[in-house]
Amino acid sequence: FSYWFMGDFEKSKQYIELAYRDFDPDLHKGLAGRFGQELGVSLHCLLSLHAAMVGASQTSQTHIDEAERVADASGDVQSICYLKVLRSLVSYTNGDLEDARRCLVELKPIVQEHRLVLWLAYVTLFEELLTAGQGNKDSIARYKSADAAIIALHCCFFMPQLRVSAGWAALAMGLVEDARDLAAMAQKLIDQTGEANSLAELLRLQEIGRAHV
Repeated sequence: FSYWFMGDFEKSKQYIELAYRDFDPDLHKGLAGRFGQELGVSLHCLLSLHAAMVGASQTSQTHIDEAERVADASGDVQSICYLKVLRSLVSYTNGDLEDARRCLVELKPIVQEHRLVLWLAYVTLFEELLTAGQGNKDSIARYKSADAAIIALHCCFFMPQLRVSAGWAALAMGLVEDARDLAAMAQKLIDQTGEANSLAELLRLQEIGRAHV
């Protein structure tokens, strides 16, 4: 996952393939209490994310479907929440916005029932990102508030990538200053964390943003 976050997809692929080779679905199930979520869920989500980022959307879909099957079969709340959030990201990246919405609709009552603050913050963030994609200009301000809520929880996983996506949505609505602000926010996190997997897209957003007077 570290190499994936850093944007080194070649090295990420090497380690993913090693993990996939050594993974035993029967031997390695039931370990959510030790690792935070079922290992099969983590592995297939990472395989899906990697495939999505390199444009292999069908492979990405196959792995995220398997991750969801494993999560549902486990009945583990944390594994299910982890899956739903990452599937939202995968589906958004692959352009399947309807599936992203489905995940959020299914996830929201779970995180509310169990008072899972971080996952609820991500739900709100994705909701506003999807709303922005529909042309609702007010959603950008709400997105920034949700973004701040996640950072306040000392979590920034996927945030550069999501800020870039929000920047594109803002630019599409003619909110040039918001797009530039979101690009600057993404750049700041990349500089702080090294999470550079969206750097190429960020540079493109910055260049197009500068071209708008």
